[in-house]
Order: sequence, then structure tokens, then C-alpha cells
Amino acid sequence: KGNSFEKVTGRTLNEWLAEMIQADSTEESLSKLEPEQVIEEYFVALDKKDAKTAGYCLSKKTLLGNLTSNMPNEELFNEGVGLPLTDSGVGAPSNFDNLKSVKLLKAELIDEPDNSTKIFRVTMDIQYHEDRLISSGEQFWDCSMVYESPQTGWKIEGFGH
Repeated sequence: KGNSFEKVTGRTLNEWLAEMIQADSTEESLSKLEPEQVIEEYFVALDKKDAKTAGYCLSKKTLLGNLTSNMPNEELFNEGVGLPLTDSGVGAPSNFDNLKSVKLLKAELIDEPDNSTKIFRVTMDIQYHEDRLISSGEQFWDCSMVYESPQTGWKIEGFGH
């Protein structure tokens, strides 16, 4: 049994990644936003079918996890980044093949476990071409936000119930 990343490096993954990342202009502008504003940017990007901006709103840890999750057995890693709440199928040509539209209605802070983590109850109206794993309509999800570093700011770690 091996040691954890934190035990080996003496830092969390976010702390370690902060030294590795050179922020570009999009990352820099997002790094100045409050968590609620990052959530809003994510939903605007989803509605505009802007995968690049949506990806910038996700934590590096989430992006790394998406490299090898929900993929065909014959692949070594996912070519694209899976975007939460798009409900695209495995191997879909685009993250947006099933997403018709999405509108953020409200983001309300419900928990703050520590200084670098905040949980928001996010209410949205989301419409899909076909209801698969997620149904169309008004709904809420809990959005976990993490403060990665001064260079990258607040990021979405994931959505759940």
C-alpha cells in the first residue's frame, strides 16, 4: 500500500498544482472572482456552449479526475474534458450534444467547512434534448467550491445532492 499524495509531497494537490500553473488572461480574470461569480460564469459558459471557459471554472483536481472517468475500455484517457451537468454520453462528439439550454436561478451559500471550501445550493433551469441521467426542468444541486491558489482563485470541484 502506497502513501497518499499529501504524505509524499507535504502539500495538497491544489497547493502543489499552484506552483505548476502559469495563468493566462482568462484564468487571471476568473481568479479575481468570488465563488458565486465563478458559478455564474460556469452556467453562462454552458449556455453559450463555451467548453473552454467552462473548463477554466473547474478545479484542476476535477479536470485530472475527468481524464480517466466514464471512458470506453479501449481508451487510455479521455480526449476531452467532461463538463458537469451537460449529461453528454460516453464517447459523445461534444460535451454539448445533449444540452439544450441552462439558466442559473440562484446560488446560496449553505456550508463553509474551512477557509478554502464553500458549498452552495445552486438552483437552475436546465433543458436537455433527451432526458438521460438528469431530467430537464428546474432543479437544485449542491456545488462544492475550492480555493486553489492566488493564481487560479475559486474553482468548482463538483456538483451533487
